[in-house]
Amino acid sequence: ELEAEKQVYDNLILELKEGNVTKGFAGRQFEVVQPPTLASIPVSPVRSKMLIQFAGGGAALGIGLIMLLGFLDPTVRTVSELEQQIGVPVVSAMPAFKRRDSRAGILELANNSQSKASEAVRTLRTGLTFLGTAEERCTFLVASSVPGEGKSWVASNLAHSFAVQGERTLLIDADMRRPVQWETFGYPKDAKGLADQLSLGAPVKDILLRSEASENLFLMPAGSWSANPAELLAGKGLRPLIEKLSEYFDRIVIDSAPLIPVSDSIPLAKVVQSVVLVARMGKTHRGAIKRAVRILSDNGCHPVGVVANGLPRTRTTGGHGYYYDYSSSGGYSNYSGYSRKEA
Repeated sequence: ELEAEKQVYDNLILELKEGNVTKGFAGRQFEVVQPPTLASIPVSPVRSKMLIQFAGGGAALGIGLIMLLGFLDPTVRTVSELEQQIGVPVVSAMPAFKRRDSRAGILELANNSQSKASEAVRTLRTGLTFLGTAEERCTFLVASSVPGEGKSWVASNLAHSFAVQGERTLLIDADMRRPVQWETFGYPKDAKGLADQLSLGAPVKDILLRSEASENLFLMPAGSWSANPAELLAGKGLRPLIEKLSEYFDRIVIDSAPLIPVSDSIPLAKVVQSVVLVARMGKTHRGAIKRAVRILSDNGCHPVGVVANGLPRTRTTGGHGYYYDYSSSGGYSNYSGYSRKEA
């Protein structure tokens, strides 16, 4: 028992000594060398770094989205792309127009001869004129791949520009399914015209109209309704009619039906000297314009040029720029009206 008590006593003495040794460290294990200070500017976030990162990321995302939309967009949007797709030169580029309630007054040279649109029409006229002599390039067919590309606008302005230049010009509305030239020039919709001559043998002098827009511009309406315009145009009377008219007119411009939906324009393309295609930028499908060219080529015809219609306008301060740069033009006056005179 004595040994046991002694052992307990020794243990207590040992623990007491250990307690005395660590007593000075238990209450104070560290001390403050320097108090903390508040930074003058925030360490995070760094605005300049964030701006660079997010601006770069946003720009990359925008460029990627534009490229994706361009890749998915099936339409033709630029002149160079149009030439590359079909291998046919662009003879003129026409500006985009706001849709109007009436077609009257769309003759640009009569409306405003100094506008950019008038310059584009003159460019088209010059480009087609330089393709050959007047005898070699007397008859022109203005066509498109699908409806709504502005072929009737191009045809009417091209014919009017030839007439303004002093050339005796005839505009034939050969789109018998949806004729629109009667709205442009103001003659009656049911006026006798091409269909009556081909089907009933109506005298040419009875179906020709003189336009009030120019003393050198004559009009041939589409004529009475026809059940099958394609067969009517494919008949034997078309070629002799065009050849006869070529003896009295310096230029003949024909506004025809679209190439893809119907075959009305094929007989016309075979009897004219030059075929001009119209494509609307941002609307015409690449496949559609390619198919239109292929349809013409398969029938022994090849377009001499393409009109890039509907190019976006760009506002400028100088008012004198390349023809791709169009400023907004003034209002349109009404040039409707007609008189029937013998050609």
